Amino acid sequence: MLAKHVTDRDLGLKAFIRQLEIARVVEVTVGIHADKFSKGESIAYYGAVNEFGTDDGHIHERPFMRSSFDENISAINEDLALQYHLVMMGQSTVKRGLSIVGIKHVSRVKAKITSNIQPANAPSTIKRKKSSRTLIDTGAMLNSVHYVVGGKK
Repeated sequence: MLAKHVTDRDLGLKAFIRQLEIARVVEVTVGIHADKFSKGESIAYYGAVNEFGTDDGHIHERPFMRSSFDENISAINEDLALQYHLVMMGQSTVKRGLSIVGIKHVSRVKAKITSNIQPANAPSTIKRKKSSRTLIDTGAMLNSVHYVVGGKK
């Protein structure tokens, strides 16, 4: 009788298996997603130009995405480990956990953007912007950094 009673109880296994199935097909991305525009210009393009610079050297490379990831890889892995532990314990879901990781990394990227990454702006840029802050002019790029939890590509 006890064996039948134990096998009749789910104990959360079905929900856990559903979360494992979800984990195989979803991911979190952090960045400036292609659907953002400011004054008719693609903010994703503007971000890429600032991230990698231009071949002619007119705009210097100021890697805010790559450096934010590289400098925080241990923290990101810790965040992921904690969230997957919570999923395994039945205290969270994969999508909720990835959202939390995304929110935390968005904050890291924004902090990097506001850190005044060198090299300094050219005098003509400082005059035009009325500021020496690198990567920040109107704030559109900073405000466009988001996370998306969705299907793996």
